[in-house]
Amino acid sequence: MAELTNLESKLAEVLGLAEAAKGATETVKGMLDEDEQDLAGTLEQMGEEASETVDRCTRSRASSTARRRRSSTRRAKPSKRPRR
Repeated sequence: MAELTNLESKLAEVLGLAEAAKGATETVKGMLDEDEQDLAGTLEQMGEEASETVDRCTRSRASSTARRRRSSTRRAKPSKRPRR
């Protein structure tokens, strides 16, 4: 298995934190009492931002993987130059 680059490692870390934030905002929102419902809007916004971050990380990871595959297949092809 190939080692992760520093950028891939950080991206994975951000993805994990965003996933955790999504779940935490839903959990906390469910725990609010009637007198704390003013926080529900803030928690909703935090959850939406976490979801957007997850989507961005996922798209970035997918494009990075596709780039890596394209570059590895280019390197694997033998040269078509005639031998002398």
